[in-house]
Amino acid sequence: MESSKIINFTPSEIYNQCTEYKLIFIPDLHLKDYNPKNRRDIHKEYITYLKRINKIVLQNKINIVIFLGDIFDRDFVKPRNTKIKMDIINHLRELSTLSDTYTLMGNHEKHNITEHNPWFHLTSIESEVLKEELSRYPFVFESTLPILKAVDSIAIHDVKIDMVHFSDIKQYYKRQRDENYVTQIGCYHDFLITDTIKKRFIEKNNFNIDTHIGDRYIDVTSTDIFDNYQHVVIGDIHLPLGEVYVGDTLVDGPGTIGRNNTLENHDEVFLPLFTIKPGEVIKERVRFKLIPFEESFLMNVVQLEKKNRINKKKLKDTLTHVDKVLEIDELLDTIVETKTDIKIRESVFNQEQKYRSLSHTVLEHIKYDILRKDLEKLYDEKENETDDQ
Repeated sequence: MESSKIINFTPSEIYNQCTEYKLIFIPDLHLKDYNPKNRRDIHKEYITYLKRINKIVLQNKINIVIFLGDIFDRDFVKPRNTKIKMDIINHLRELSTLSDTYTLMGNHEKHNITEHNPWFHLTSIESEVLKEELSRYPFVFESTLPILKAVDSIAIHDVKIDMVHFSDIKQYYKRQRDENYVTQIGCYHDFLITDTIKKRFIEKNNFNIDTHIGDRYIDVTSTDIFDNYQHVVIGDIHLPLGEVYVGDTLVDGPGTIGRNNTLENHDEVFLPLFTIKPGEVIKERVRFKLIPFEESFLMNVVQLEKKNRINKKKLKDTLTHVDKVLEIDELLDTIVETKTDIKIRESVFNQEQKYRSLSHTVLEHIKYDILRKDLEKLYDEKENETDDQ
């Protein structure tokens, strides 16, 4: 992570008219205007979830909702899906009548900056960080239906909430301790990981981040990025993390509502809910049930996709082995020509035997091709079914 530029923002909104305020965080929804080929009816799910969110807000008398980014998965460009777009927008509009609604910019919003992205039409961008970043783009950011706000911070009595949007400029992630407030809460959208969080994932989900994610996360173990906060809530981490202390900071990663792939097979998330009064902060977690994984996904397609991933990895490994064999062959030829020391020749010969024994797996690519064709056939059948409807 880049060196931190410690910054502070005066809250855009200050809530102190009422004795008590309730604030809830909503994790990634990843709303789409199309139905993925491994899902039964994702649009039906979306409407179910949006209705549940509105019901929770109404029943719990929530004053403030903060979306943790990635409300939308990508642009909405499918012309035949106008109805689902309007259904989604109408439910978000209803939510905005029940509470004040804020949003982080997620990586899916940031990486889909076009006139077809609903986030830009629905969001009033008041964040100084976002204004600076987005000024580099030719797109004009004028919300046509501003039912969401993107700000840098808000305050509720003696509590400050920093809204740290996804950014390619990671130095913005470090916020200053504001001595005007007793409690500070940071909410982020990015894959921020510490050694403690890694261990928690293994304990809770049997999920090894290094194995499954590789280097697609930001290791903040050696930084003090969370130190100025009593609470941190993180979006973008799709598997439920739950609560874990990083130093003295309670970090909560609720997980995604809009499950984007078959590794995300959880059936519930817990929404962080804060009740804030002068001199008092109470944190709870509200259970939010998802459509069961087996009912949401087409399991026959899921199984084939799983085999496909395995075979793709085998093929990649095979090609690596074959490249190594060819490399050693060239080295052996050089050794023979130059009559290199006999011990070196023996060592290289042993390596050659090792890699040759593995190279027979090149046949795996045949299985991979067959499997890929099976998947394509299933996808085509599903597409035809959709067209017939």
